[in-house]
Amino acid sequence: MDRASFGSWGTDLSDDEFAKALATIGVHNAYIGVWPAMGSASEVAERISNRIDDLADPVRCRYFGTPPNEWRRFTRVPSPNELAAAWAKIQPALARPQFEIDLSESIRKERDCKGAGWLCDQLRRAVLDARSVYLAEQPLVGHPDWQWPVRVALMNEGASRAYLAAAQAHRTVQNLTQSVNPYDRGTIDLLWISGEINDAVRLIEEAPYPIHAHAVAVFGTGREMEWATTERAKTRITELTQAQSVLFVNPENAAEWLNNLIRDLSHDVPFDVAVNWSGGDVMPVCSGPLLWSARPLIKASRISNFTRNLVRRSLKELDLDRPLVIDPSVAFPLGLPPGPNPTGIVLDRLGERMKDIGFLHESDGASVASAVNQSLKYFGVKRKPTKRSPTGFFEPEVATVPRHLQVGVFLNRWSEPLEAFARGEKHELEVHIGPPLEGRLSLQDRFPEEKLPPPSESGGHLLTVVFFEPQSMEQPELKTLFLPRVGASLPCRFEFVVGENVTEVEGRVTVLHENRVLQTGLVRGPVRTLDYHEHPDRAPWRSGEDEFGEDDGPDDGGPVSEERTRHAQIEFVLAGAVRRAIADLDLRSRFDAALVLNHASERPGLQGTAGNRSGYVWLDDNTVQEAKADIEKALDTGDWDYAEYNGLHAEGTTKLLRILALKGNRLYSFVAKNLPPAVTSARRLQVVVAKDHARFPVEFFYDFNPPTVDAPVCPHAEEALRNGTCSKDCLAAKQMPAPVVCPLGFWGLSRVLEWHAFTEQQALELPANVSGKLDIDSAPRSDEVPLGGPCLFGYSKKIDKADKDCIENFKTRVKTLQQPPVAVESWSDWKAAVKKLDPSILMLLVHTKTDEYGTSLEMGPPSASAAVAESLLLTDHLTDDYVMGPKITGSPIVLLLGCTTARAKLPFDTVATAFEYRARAGIVVATSNLIYGPKAVEVAEAFLRRILEVQDGQTFGDVTLAVRRSLLAEGLAMILCITVYGDADWKLVKH
Repeated sequence: MDRASFGSWGTDLSDDEFAKALATIGVHNAYIGVWPAMGSASEVAERISNRIDDLADPVRCRYFGTPPNEWRRFTRVPSPNELAAAWAKIQPALARPQFEIDLSESIRKERDCKGAGWLCDQLRRAVLDARSVYLAEQPLVGHPDWQWPVRVALMNEGASRAYLAAAQAHRTVQNLTQSVNPYDRGTIDLLWISGEINDAVRLIEEAPYPIHAHAVAVFGTGREMEWATTERAKTRITELTQAQSVLFVNPENAAEWLNNLIRDLSHDVPFDVAVNWSGGDVMPVCSGPLLWSARPLIKASRISNFTRNLVRRSLKELDLDRPLVIDPSVAFPLGLPPGPNPTGIVLDRLGERMKDIGFLHESDGASVASAVNQSLKYFGVKRKPTKRSPTGFFEPEVATVPRHLQVGVFLNRWSEPLEAFARGEKHELEVHIGPPLEGRLSLQDRFPEEKLPPPSESGGHLLTVVFFEPQSMEQPELKTLFLPRVGASLPCRFEFVVGENVTEVEGRVTVLHENRVLQTGLVRGPVRTLDYHEHPDRAPWRSGEDEFGEDDGPDDGGPVSEERTRHAQIEFVLAGAVRRAIADLDLRSRFDAALVLNHASERPGLQGTAGNRSGYVWLDDNTVQEAKADIEKALDTGDWDYAEYNGLHAEGTTKLLRILALKGNRLYSFVAKNLPPAVTSARRLQVVVAKDHARFPVEFFYDFNPPTVDAPVCPHAEEALRNGTCSKDCLAAKQMPAPVVCPLGFWGLSRVLEWHAFTEQQALELPANVSGKLDIDSAPRSDEVPLGGPCLFGYSKKIDKADKDCIENFKTRVKTLQQPPVAVESWSDWKAAVKKLDPSILMLLVHTKTDEYGTSLEMGPPSASAAVAESLLLTDHLTDDYVMGPKITGSPIVLLLGCTTARAKLPFDTVATAFEYRARAGIVVATSNLIYGPKAVEVAEAFLRRILEVQDGQTFGDVTLAVRRSLLAEGLAMILCITVYGDADWKLVKH
């Protein structure tokens, strides 16, 4: 955009007079909202002046509702001379204005070099005497928690050098900023990045965890800029960081620029003004800094506002009698003795004396407030939480408004959400979390905000949202949203085009926190054809086209189609929620990636997400399915009781590991080339099986080179398994093909895998507020697994038929344990023992039986005449009475080994799912393949001994990885069939 965009309008004005007219146009559009702005200069100035309420606030300018090249269609076009003269009458009241430019969509999409940068340059002209010029950004959070000292995160080496130079040269940066790791938990005030704009975006996208930053500054952007690049980069940065200010600037000296910014901010200068005063440019786009900002950030970053809020909030939340240690340099201006002083007195003095201390020098108010804030973080203690405020904040006793994950589907032509998808049209899906909103589709289950952990200083959590509709998108799209402590989040938006031949849309919304899935929902509905001629003001569907397409329903009395029923309108349904994943978010270990299996549609697939990257892989390729089948076959045909499997280097074990490595490498190679590198390099992963029978052998992905067909197990394998690190002499990753098989090439032996499995039917059928649907009320509040309690043991007597001595030998050997298992032989005795003993470990060596009623677990029977209910339990009848004792804290461990004397095939992962979601078991250790009964007893004993030997406080995810390695090192190959379901962060404690 430039003056040529206005045609002949204003050609007789000088550049300064044209800038005045342009300022009047923008202010008139923002405050009056009617264009053209007609009347004399005095009339226009009076209208505008009457509408500006607070002269201290930034002056809003809006450009352009009607583009200048279309002004000719108006009967009368405003006089440029009158508009320039009007500004001369407005300006004295505004003193030195801060211009906030609100751009129309057409200006945002300008494709010339300068774009909106030209508008910024016009309003920066000296004749307007503006303190700042910036572009308006939508506020993402009502009250940002900008801190003093300012938390500065350095994203790359160039940023680190500039910051270090500033800190070494200036006490302002030393004392009033704090360098933080961009990947640490918590919120960043200023994310500082050096280099080209697109490289800065890439750095944020490739971050291992989402970064929540109030402001992002990219400096040293080069001279090849254009408006479209900056606008796209700003949009992506805000999508991923939820930043309320984004700044691009080329300063002559980055260290001096940063020092000037912090110095001016410490003098209580608004953020936008400090940025403009610090200088720099973004040529050729504009001659000054290019800043987008939201007003809440500008207010929150002012040191005066921060100090008032610090005093108010701390008086409300902290123990005021707690001693607070303050430095003599802080005590003196507050009129207090050095050393410990009651928190309440320090805060009272800070509030009373701040006006007298002032902010004329950075060594005054800013230094005092920053030092007090640091002392409060180190020594301050919150009051005990009230009953209604589990987060620890003292808040008014108000009713809690439930929040839900919600979506709305829109077309650009209409503001109302659609009831069906439109064939061949571009759609926008809005996703947000908040109280039920009219016109939005909500998951039935509430989002349990009162059970969220204490929020970070930001007052909420940054969540990752991924959307994928496989028919309309090649890959998933990833955004973030900030969930505040109360109220609704702002929406994140996804765009996709529904194809001409699509009859039904089914896409999945996945919500994650730090690479762990919290909840997933399916957006699904019919596709219809729009008729634009009938109702141009709303979405009109072609006559006669309702919930069925032309050939979707029965016709002429013919047979009813066996295809699944199509939905009459768009719906949003729960497709799974991972149990306990949202509880204690800020206390949990951070995972590197999350995998969701069978993500959407009938085709099997895998979605991987790591940080700000997400990808999708179809798993119906013949090569993939054959490799999966070969892995299952190899595990199912293992004669574990034969001598050939007795040892890590035994013939049978070697052949098994060789086959698994070859097939696992095939799977890994196929998946790795389609997923972001951050996913495949992750060492801690959450794996969510989102549909029944969708389990995929992720634990057998093999990321070393495929071995030769006669490769032995690596001679260093036993040492590597015990140490958890591969020997430097191992050739498995050095030669192609590999001459050896290294067990650490398998994901199940080199990574912590947190498995969760559920079926969509289970998620939909369970009543509201039960654990399978993210019930935090009924989930155990402790994160501990107490190992000091008894162990309960139930088994099927069919094992005796295979080996009459194995059970008795087991009972004899485990008597030496500190907590010998208590054996029962019927389900009624089992249930009674759970109630009486509060067991810490529950061991079930049961047979499985499936018939028209479902899957049953067979125990005992205690006698030949025992009732069927004594020995058979349908998984549909499982409740927490079978797992949770009345006094247990945390969760017990369920060791569930499905055994057989034959080679019966049964999807045993569904049994583990039932224990996790119906019986509320926090941890379920289960066989992924049915195994020979007597050998299952051996695995159970070995696993039990290792669990009871762990160090106090270790997490179950780390423990099970170590146990799997050590048992394989001892030659117990059947441990490869063991999978652990549940939260990997449960801590094992010996009380």
